[in-house]
Amino acid sequence: MMAVSKPKKPKTLSSHNSVPVPSPSEHWIPISSAVEEVISKLQCSQGEAFYAICRRLISLIPAKVDHWSCELVEQDSRDIGIFKDHYNDMTHFSSAPSPKAYHEILGFFDILGKYSHNFQDNSTPGVSVQLCEIASGDFIIDFSIRFSVMRRTAIGVHVDRAGLTKAFGLYSESKLSSQKGGRPPKYDWEGSLIDIIAQANTPDGLPEGPGAQAKIENMMSEWFIARTGEGPAISEVRRRAKRVMEAISKVGN
Repeated sequence: MMAVSKPKKPKTLSSHNSVPVPSPSEHWIPISSAVEEVISKLQCSQGEAFYAICRRLISLIPAKVDHWSCELVEQDSRDIGIFKDHYNDMTHFSSAPSPKAYHEILGFFDILGKYSHNFQDNSTPGVSVQLCEIASGDFIIDFSIRFSVMRRTAIGVHVDRAGLTKAFGLYSESKLSSQKGGRPPKYDWEGSLIDIIAQANTPDGLPEGPGAQAKIENMMSEWFIARTGEGPAISEVRRRAKRVMEAISKVGN
């Protein structure tokens, strides 16, 4: 008698194949306005402010776009079929993006931030920034993948006002005086740990074996330095990196 196979259940998005991101307050502002606020707060250049925001988008500051797309602008016959996942997965700006979509967005804005911060140095191999209009919030990047070119486009980028405020401490004096607990903490430990979580979701994952904790300490310190130009005391970094290692050890057991 021939066995009848059961139909496969459709895949659903669960906590195991999605990345938790901060919930937006739904008070959206254009990214150009966000840049102006950060310039005023940090007394920095436009490129530095844009870079600082790009490093925090999605992981700390919710964002939305009027249009997001991935398209092949040049396709070689040798690459037929390898890009299908780029069209099937469009969870990029949802409340629970897939790990793949999450890291594509992080990479997209990281490239734009570095491009602006480095005075429009467009020399990254395989990457070509075609449009970087902060004023309108429109951005286009071409990626050379194998023998083809994929274009990612974000039009009308907006950021969540509450997320921006939390990420940069953009509080008014009246609000500061009314908060129990005084000034916001000097270092964004939450952001640093979110970045570690994001790294854990990459194909390479977090460092393992001898020296793993020291490498995680370096990752955390570099995260702070890239954003503020300075890092916390190594003893404070080590204490938190140790807790990360302890949590990983528990999961592994």
